[in-house]
Amino acid sequence: MIYLSPDTRPRFFGYIAEQYQCEIEVLRKILEENTDIMRIVELGTGHGGMSLFFASLINGRGGKVLTIDIVRIMDGGYDSWNVLAEKYNITFLQMDVFLPETVKEVSNFIKDYRALIFCDDGNKKCEVPLYVEILKKGDFLLAHDYNAEFSHEDLTQRTLSILEPYRQEEFIRILSMRRK
Repeated sequence: MIYLSPDTRPRFFGYIAEQYQCEIEVLRKILEENTDIMRIVELGTGHGGMSLFFASLINGRGGKVLTIDIVRIMDGGYDSWNVLAEKYNITFLQMDVFLPETVKEVSNFIKDYRALIFCDDGNKKCEVPLYVEILKKGDFLLAHDYNAEFSHEDLTQRTLSILEPYRQEEFIRILSMRRK
């Protein structure tokens, strides 16, 4: 259920996804190849399209998506988006991703499952080192706007000691790493 809108941003079930189409296809491959990923956390819901994309890939295997944003800007309104979200096991939390209680919620959500955390809330320089700490071995951390809002030089030594690149060469503006 994907098509390109007039402004060329992909949409899922009519909701904008703020990613390049070619990168969405790499994300699809990662999730199809890693069928044991049962939890996806999206930091920064935006228009809601990426949440639906992620859920469409893991819902059938019993996976769940947690998406977090401080605002609700879903296309067509939150209520209509939430109808689809409930159908696809997506939980939306209207919270600040930097609050300790939010990090705790995410940690509890992923603790018993292989997970992917997708950072796209607007401050990846802070999101990445904060959320890398709760990953388990084999979990993924990806972050949008790589080499635009932040770069390899912004990654802390601690972050680099925990993560290793994963299919990085296939992405244009997404940092793609896996917990060692």
